[in-house]
Amino acid sequence: MKNDERRLLGLMLAIFLLVTGQGCGSAAMNGEPGNELDDPNGELTDPGVDPEPEPEPEPKPEEEEELAPATELEAELVMLSGDNGPLLWGTSENDMFMAGEDGLLAHFDGARWAPVALGHDYSYRDFSALFGFSPTDVFAGNAYGDLLHYDGEAWMEIEVPAGIYGLWGTSSKNLFAISSSQVMHFDGEEWSIVDTGLPTDIRWRGISGSGPGHVVLVGRSVESPGAPRFAHFDGVDWIEHRVPATDGLANVWSAGPEATFAIGLRGSILYFDGHELTSMQGENGQTLLSIWGSSATEVFVGGDQTILRFDGKAWSSMVFPSTPDVDYLQDIRSVFGFGGNRLFASGTGLHFFDGKSWEVRLSYSQSIEKIWATSPDDVLFVGSATHRYDGFTVELEDFGEFGQPYLHAVWGTEERTYAARSGSEMFVYDGENWARMTGNTPASIFDMTGTSEDDVFAVGYNGAIAHFNGSAWDGMISGTDALLRGVWAAAPDDVYAVGDEGTILHYDGNDWATLFDDEDVKYLHVTGFDAEHIFAPHKDGVLFGDGVSWRSEQPELEGAGNFVPAVHGTSPENIFAVGYGGLSHYDGESWTRVSADLPGGSHAVFAVGPREIYAAGNQGVLRYTVSSP
Repeated sequence: MKNDERRLLGLMLAIFLLVTGQGCGSAAMNGEPGNELDDPNGELTDPGVDPEPEPEPEPKPEEEEELAPATELEAELVMLSGDNGPLLWGTSENDMFMAGEDGLLAHFDGARWAPVALGHDYSYRDFSALFGFSPTDVFAGNAYGDLLHYDGEAWMEIEVPAGIYGLWGTSSKNLFAISSSQVMHFDGEEWSIVDTGLPTDIRWRGISGSGPGHVVLVGRSVESPGAPRFAHFDGVDWIEHRVPATDGLANVWSAGPEATFAIGLRGSILYFDGHELTSMQGENGQTLLSIWGSSATEVFVGGDQTILRFDGKAWSSMVFPSTPDVDYLQDIRSVFGFGGNRLFASGTGLHFFDGKSWEVRLSYSQSIEKIWATSPDDVLFVGSATHRYDGFTVELEDFGEFGQPYLHAVWGTEERTYAARSGSEMFVYDGENWARMTGNTPASIFDMTGTSEDDVFAVGYNGAIAHFNGSAWDGMISGTDALLRGVWAAAPDDVYAVGDEGTILHYDGNDWATLFDDEDVKYLHVTGFDAEHIFAPHKDGVLFGDGVSWRSEQPELEGAGNFVPAVHGTSPENIFAVGYGGLSHYDGESWTRVSADLPGGSHAVFAVGPREIYAAGNQGVLRYTVSSP
């Protein structure tokens, strides 16, 4: 190649390298050392040294989710309690009503049982009658002369001449009711006493019929032991019939003028064909209380933990689920269904039969004393029986060889749960099994608390206090003989115990000392968050302790003064109190009444979360939550 051509190619190569930035004065590639370059800001930088990274912006603090007002909490019945199962009536499986003890009235919409907030006026008033005609036309009455009517929007009181033991009719304008010895009739406007011409020495307890010209009554004589009584209305006259039994009749159901079934308190089952009564089953000592049918060939009877079924030919016993280790079994107080394969039954809980087997819809405990939870899916209800709620279902707790102990107190951590039985027995749960604990414990414990698994306190009768140090229980000297009902620990050396005679004790890590005593005050419980936020409910309100002074306030609860058995919360600005008037909320400044869903009163409350509250009362356990939008 000629020299001129070489020079031309060299010049072209140099130009190319300069244009592509790979020529003289360019930065080194692939991290190799190179020359300094002007940075974009006009400052010299060493390309061999990594530039300091710009600081990342600080993350914005997460905004706390705003809580819905406590007044928006809605109650759901998750467990039943009491001595007798509730009465049942409905129009479908997803439209059921129940009425029970202590003013319990609830409706099932297919998803949950929602209690009706009747208020304190219905405390200790057991419903004895429930009947309806449509989802918007339902009646519930009791022996105290209260009658409520539901029109689809609200329950309203209707004045009635006397207490009610049974209801039946063809419409809300042709409704009959039985009182102790009278028959009453409602025409849609007012009630009147029916002149039946029947003797007045009868205690009517059941009523049924099939039309305006066919109404039947059953009951017993006033005299002890109470002979059975049966009367029939044929559209013109009320006629009493001879009963082939010796003991009183409890209930009746009629499929028509020629097919009426009556049941007796000692097991008798009678059949009325419109003219006379005949015996289908003789008295066998078995208590029978409830009866319902879909036709003359499909009838169910409930009683002493059993359900009998009539198929048009014979009576047979249905296999009903047993409840092991429960010390109190209810009779089947009510049966109601929709054909032979869709049946509800109440007694030791609420059960449902799908044509093949029974399932528990609501569990049962005769008495629920305390509630404890470590998370929303691990909640314990303790009392005459112990149940665990996982957020979906309530199951009877298995204590193995110890049966089903009656527990008065419970406290725990995520790893261990401690519980006290009436007597001097203590139990511990390790996440899989319950075991009996050893040591010197008081005879009867009312409450428990702790700061860790090796620092647990228990209080009870006669000023008794015991402490668990992780190995064994030992008694402590309290300096009082008052009944101690509550205990709470802010720290191992900052523990409070409260009880009768206005007793408030404090433990400083060495000794217990009396802070207050007043014969006129009874403290029922104590809880808190730290030494400056302590809450002790009593019969007239709630006592607040701020570490310096104490003051008493009255929650907004309906009726019964301000009797407050228990308080609990998630912060000093989110406290819930329960009492005879229902549920009340404290926001750190004032109290607001939330609801009156448990007219019979509550005696235990536990806040699992800011807006997930459990309250236990005479009728059962309610779970309060805010509905999703």
